[in-house]
Amino acid sequence: MTFNNLPITIVYKHSRFAYAQSRGGLTTTNGGEHASALRRAHEANLKSIDRCQKILTDLGLKYTVICRADLKPDQILDGLILSLGGDGTLLDVSHHVTTAHVLGVNSDPVSSVGALLSADMNNLKSIVENILVGQFLPVAINRMEISTADKSFKKSALNDLLICHKNPGATSRFVVNHKNISEEHRSSGIWVSTAAGSTGAAFSAGLNPADLHDQRLLFRIREPIWTSANKPKVAFGNISGGDELIIESTLLDQCAFVDGPHHAKDLGLYEKIYVKNAETPLSLFVSPDLLKRRDLLITTRKKSLSQIDLSFIDVLG
Repeated sequence: MTFNNLPITIVYKHSRFAYAQSRGGLTTTNGGEHASALRRAHEANLKSIDRCQKILTDLGLKYTVICRADLKPDQILDGLILSLGGDGTLLDVSHHVTTAHVLGVNSDPVSSVGALLSADMNNLKSIVENILVGQFLPVAINRMEISTADKSFKKSALNDLLICHKNPGATSRFVVNHKNISEEHRSSGIWVSTAAGSTGAAFSAGLNPADLHDQRLLFRIREPIWTSANKPKVAFGNISGGDELIIESTLLDQCAFVDGPHHAKDLGLYEKIYVKNAETPLSLFVSPDLLKRRDLLITTRKKSLSQIDLSFIDVLG
């Protein structure tokens, strides 16, 4: 497989500093040292955008540049995609990709974890060269399909799904159906995660992280309110093969958040969300350094979370 004739698109992000400025959230007096950190990250992001374009130009490559915020909801990207930013940028890009190949490029390693990013400005040139001659190939990363019964809402998530009340201080209520077992829950929500997303929020909620290439989905009730003497049957688990998880909202003002806040759906009373493994994975370039960084992240987070007495439930067996 070679990528010489594929169209190339750079998708970049606006920094948090630029976003705060556009919303009037930054002044000359507020923020202090935190504003200085935002400004530094903003300048690093701008430099990375310029440098990324220069690297591709020096390699004699033609490319298109688009801001992440300008991607249209139904826009599908083709060819080779350079997602320039952090993990959040790559998550957004993944919602505009079916068969394209994605390289995550960290625009600022100082402030971005980069759990799904193989490149940065130090190695981008050599990585692109290796891609073009077929020495660095993408791998298929599992996604989850999230839909309503009539498919009017259908998303492929690379990271996770959170179903909860719109008000973070309110109780969430829903019925969970998994492997023909149906159970009503009250809690602060429910997390469903892919293997790729299992080092993120679902990890903090108590799920053990999965190998990046694991094909199963993981779920866990978040902060359950369980008053029965009986042990809950579907408080956590995994979804494999053709299995499906069905979550029925039994309360108004609840929402399904897909890969963060940008892809969300308001849920009606008794509306059901269906979750299963997606048919189309994401074609992502995964370097050995990415896998090492991911392992280190898991080790570090487990150590830090254990210090605040959070227990982990292994749903992978």
